[in-house]
Amino acid sequence: MLGLVNSLFSEFVIDSYDLAVWQAVLDRTAFNSGGIYSAGEQYTDAETQGLVVALAEHKNVPVADVLVRFGSYLYPHLMATQAGAKTSALDFWQFIAQVPEVTHFKVRQTLPHAKPPSFTLEGEPGKMTFMYQSERKLCFLAEGLIMAAAQARHVTIELNHKQCMHKGHSHCLIEINGHA
Repeated sequence: MLGLVNSLFSEFVIDSYDLAVWQAVLDRTAFNSGGIYSAGEQYTDAETQGLVVALAEHKNVPVADVLVRFGSYLYPHLMATQAGAKTSALDFWQFIAQVPEVTHFKVRQTLPHAKPPSFTLEGEPGKMTFMYQSERKLCFLAEGLIMAAAQARHVTIELNHKQCMHKGHSHCLIEINGHA
C-alpha cells in the first residue's frame, strides 16, 4: 500500500479521535515503520490492514465501519491532488463515470508493480452499478469515497452493496441510486 494512504490513515485517527488513540493503534501493532510513513514509499498490505483492524478493535467497531469513515475522510485529500483537480468541476454522476479511467492512473504509471483495484460502471445518472475488484477487498473504503463525493456535490444517494467479495464473490457490485 502506498505510504500516502497510511499517512492519511494516521491523520484520520488523530483528527477523528486523538493522538492517544493513534498511539494505542500503534501499540496493538508491531510494524517496523513505527507509524511514520513516507507518501511515495510502498508498505505491506498487512501493515495497512493491521492498522485498520487495530483501530476497529480499540474502538470496538466493525472494520467495515472504519473503512467507510476513512474513505469519507480520504476523499477531500485525494481531490487536492492533480488528478482530483481535473475532476472537481464535474457533477457527481460525471465524476463517478470517470472513476475507472482516472483513479490510480498515476499509481500505475509510476509504480508498475502496484496492485490498485479495478472498477467498471454500468448504468446512467440516477442509477449506476459500480463493480469493484481488488485483492485487498477494500470495497467499504470505496463506499466511503463514493458517499463523500456525493456529499461534496450536494447529491443524495443510497448505496446497495448487492454482492461482496467478503461473502465469497469474485467482485463487489455496489448499486448507486440518487437523483440525476
